[in-house]
Amino acid sequence: PYTYVSTTGANVTDVVAPAGDYLPRTEGPAPTPFTLLNGSPVNGNWILRYCDNWGADNGTLFFWNLEFGPSLPRIDAGSINETYSIGPRSATWLTGLGLIDQTQTGNVYTARVSPTVASVYNYRFRVTDSANCVYDTVVRVFANPRPLKSTFNADTIICSNTAATLRVQNVQANTTYNWFLTGNISGTPAGTGANFTTPVLPLQPASVKFYLNAVSNGCNTRDTVSVRILQLVDTPVVTLTNATRFTLTFSWPAVANATGYQISVDGGATFITPNGTNGLSHTVSGLRPYELKNVLVRALGPVACQNSLNARASGRTLVDELFVPNAFTPNADGKNDVWMPYGYLIQDIDLKIFNQWGELVFESRDKTKGWDGTSKGKQQPMGVYVYTLRVNTVDGKVIDKKGSINLVR
Repeated sequence: PYTYVSTTGANVTDVVAPAGDYLPRTEGPAPTPFTLLNGSPVNGNWILRYCDNWGADNGTLFFWNLEFGPSLPRIDAGSINETYSIGPRSATWLTGLGLIDQTQTGNVYTARVSPTVASVYNYRFRVTDSANCVYDTVVRVFANPRPLKSTFNADTIICSNTAATLRVQNVQANTTYNWFLTGNISGTPAGTGANFTTPVLPLQPASVKFYLNAVSNGCNTRDTVSVRILQLVDTPVVTLTNATRFTLTFSWPAVANATGYQISVDGGATFITPNGTNGLSHTVSGLRPYELKNVLVRALGPVACQNSLNARASGRTLVDELFVPNAFTPNADGKNDVWMPYGYLIQDIDLKIFNQWGELVFESRDKTKGWDGTSKGKQQPMGVYVYTLRVNTVDGKVIDKKGSINLVR
């Protein structure tokens, strides 16, 4: 109620309500309170006219500056702000129903709420005016349900240099699906709809994330789906393990996750299954003495797109007794990178190589180990080097040779 106290001898003539009707007249000598407005509407301007003992007609304007709109907006689920500009003695949002906090800036009172369950919530705003009258206003908040978390198809594992198609399996009505390439879902989506085809994905990185924002009735649910790119199995490490006048044998250790191996002896035109044990070696036959042969070897993955890169190796068949090359090119191109003596009848060797100042740069007693052009881990410069070689053959002969080697890069 609003209470007005008139002065001594005042005579109230009439009270005009906002709707135009009048409240009954009354007299109220001080300090009798004037309470004719009890139970009346509080919105709008009120005019109170009264006469004093001398018959003067005095007009006084009373108004309430706390006015709530006739209807309140519908508010969706999530954190919201509701503000009212008022001028009361005190005002507050009543706690409860997921009220997070409230702030006041001047005459603007802001409540931040976050309903946890989809429903209709009534938030109460209480104002106490300067006459200690209390007014409550209810704000109805309609908390809409968020879209369900999406479930996706299982084909999110693909080969490199292909695209994946992502599908939402539990499609919901009245829901918009926006796909993004990054976690920033405020920009332009890369695609819309329940199905999305990714860009073509390279071998690396091995896993790529895509982001889905499902929107319904102003509420959103964010999901992340990962696409895994199948990786290649490791490339085999191929070495020449045996040479005769007419054959070359290449071998390699097993590769993790490989399901088999293939070798090509015609430059990659065709690949065949290796003829060695467990597919870990292959002997090339039908060659001529001192013939050079290049091979390609690849490991097979669980699926074809996981096959390894081709490993390259080369070897030369032996001559009847002993052959010592006069040059080599250790430039890591897989061709003539190692200098060593060849011979079908070699049983063991004693090899030493010197630079032009007579310094020993390489020695070996292993007939399968040649010089790669380095000394103590450092590449040696181009130039002419001198070797001394003693060979014991399988038929008991001892062959001593010395000569020069041209190192070319």
